[in-house]
Amino acid sequence: MTHNTYSFGGLLVFIAAHNEVQSLRATVQGFQECCSPADVRRIVLFLAPFCTKDCEAQAQALARCGYPIPVTVYKQAGRDYPKEVQAYLQGQTDVTHAVFWIADMDIDLQLLPQMTEQSKENPAAVVTVSRFLQGGGLPRHRRRLDNLLSTAFAWGTRLLYLSRQTDPHFFISIFPVCDLQRVVFHERTAAAGFEFILVFERMGKRFLELPVQQRERSEGASGFNIKRKLYYLKPLLRVRFTPKRKLFEEVPHAKA
Repeated sequence: MTHNTYSFGGLLVFIAAHNEVQSLRATVQGFQECCSPADVRRIVLFLAPFCTKDCEAQAQALARCGYPIPVTVYKQAGRDYPKEVQAYLQGQTDVTHAVFWIADMDIDLQLLPQMTEQSKENPAAVVTVSRFLQGGGLPRHRRRLDNLLSTAFAWGTRLLYLSRQTDPHFFISIFPVCDLQRVVFHERTAAAGFEFILVFERMGKRFLELPVQQRERSEGASGFNIKRKLYYLKPLLRVRFTPKRKLFEEVPHAKA
């Protein structure tokens, strides 16, 4: 990966949702209050193809509110999440960076302005969050086994990739759009977020982490369980042992 010309020219916020209603509204309104329209150009409510009717209705209502930061709705046509993200980004010429968020209000929304400032100062880096830095933490009331698995997975990834990143499994990150467009994806589900992180780790991207205290989600049901966590083993091993040239398209670097 070559770092040609990177600069910060606007942020696109993807908010993934599938069964959230009130927390989706709270997330959008929270970003309207704490983020600057000069930095955040647009909020995209990225709805899963299996999202509930109430969730979709709430998303459409938010898009009609006329917020200072425009809100749009994109419902996935299929289950190939990363391909649809890349296709959507192709037409977004007024942004240089994208952040991926979730609508369950399990982390403080005030983190986004902090992450944005870091991205403006370090536009070539991936700005992310960590539950394992001082000041961060896992949900205090979550099942002990879930927290144990999260901790073990984080440490295992660090050892396998010889990485200094402390929480590669928690996919709240700001990426340069030009780099996102060059990742060659194999995953098609939520594990694609983990694949993003692993590919950038292999390609030598700089990661900047901010501490985050994760809370219990305020609404809806999580789609993750122990069986689904095991799905993350496949990209963990595949990305580690795949030649770099097959992970990242070496195309002329667009200005970002």
